[in-house]
Amino acid sequence: MELASSSTERGNRIKESSSCGLITIVGVIVLVVVIGIVGRPSVPLGRPVPSRISSMRPMMIGRGRLPLGRRRLSFLAPKFKVTLKTPEGDLEFDCPEDQYILDAAEEEGHDLPYSCRSGSCSTCAGKTISGTVDNSEQESLDDDQVGKGFILTCTSYPKSDVVIETHQEENLF
Repeated sequence: MELASSSTERGNRIKESSSCGLITIVGVIVLVVVIGIVGRPSVPLGRPVPSRISSMRPMMIGRGRLPLGRRRLSFLAPKFKVTLKTPEGDLEFDCPEDQYILDAAEEEGHDLPYSCRSGSCSTCAGKTISGTVDNSEQESLDDDQVGKGFILTCTSYPKSDVVIETHQEENLF
């Protein structure tokens, strides 16, 4: 009798362990598939994102920014001459129309003030002297300040050759 019950118990244990093994294998396959689908970055076409690792910004829902290299087709984008009038003197460099002015200045080795890099503060404020920029991504300047020519270099793209007076945070208010 003991022999029969022990063989029945062994059979039940084998069935339980094989079903656990099957559940484990199915779980691993599902996990791999889910990670494969969710883990892929999606980049909407035509949206500029930061051009280098040091200028990576956190993903901001609703604004389209992704922490990926922005310079997908920058070599095809028109470039404009940007002149920055700083307290130390004038700086000139070329900037593609799909690159932030602050990022382009840093790539050229120029140090400009900044803090948030997302248009939420006014540390990088400048004033457009001539030319045009796309300053639509900024969040901290009001309509009067924008009307007076103030921009945030961290979220501004050149749309023509432009001259900008930098270090203007104190003059905003």
